Amino acid sequence: TADGDFRSNLKSKYESVFLNYNNQLKSEYQGKKKNELLGAFKSFQEEFLEEIEEGNFVQDKRFQDLLDEILSELQSKNPEIPKDQRILISKYANVNAYAMPDGTLVMNMGSFKFLENEDQIASIIAHEIAHNVLGHVLKTQIKQIDDDISGKYQTKVKAIKQKKYGQNTQAFQLMQNLLYEESAIRRVQEKEADSLGFQYFSKSRYKDDEFVNAFKLLQRYDTIK
Repeated sequence: TADGDFRSNLKSKYESVFLNYNNQLKSEYQGKKKNELLGAFKSFQEEFLEEIEEGNFVQDKRFQDLLDEILSELQSKNPEIPKDQRILISKYANVNAYAMPDGTLVMNMGSFKFLENEDQIASIIAHEIAHNVLGHVLKTQIKQIDDDISGKYQTKVKAIKQKKYGQNTQAFQLMQNLLYEESAIRRVQEKEADSLGFQYFSKSRYKDDEFVNAFKLLQRYDTIK
């Protein structure tokens, strides 16, 4: 069937994309950091390939052509955007999009329902491209690995284990601090992606006001917190 061919071709394509990306990581990093990075990304890549096999990505020429046209417009007005960016459409009904470090952008089908026009869709794409250009996914993973290698939290965990009383309270406090730290980093990254994404967007044919309107709609409808 056409759907079966689409899944097979897409899986084959991303096996190649992931192999190339992993080889790039191997050439740029060494030792434990390299092994940890490869382990983290290979785990995600395996899940992604399973999603392809399960039919969680949509082949629809109407939507794909629109997204490819928007991507081409942003790239033509911003030559610094890498040419290896590509967009996939997932079947999920909520309004959401995300960037992968290999240059892939994924937009949920639900985004076409909740966003009001092409300009707003372009806003989301510009934002996700900015995440890719700024290397946010890779930087986040490297920070987690650096914290692990440095033993940043091991001393605190060891001290908690040695206490006779209040272990649960202190362990919860440590976990809470970790979550706050990660949340603060994400907020900074989102602001950076907003700023750079708007620069890309404002140089294109799309209306500046719709950049803000798009993210207002995301705040209203996005169920992923």
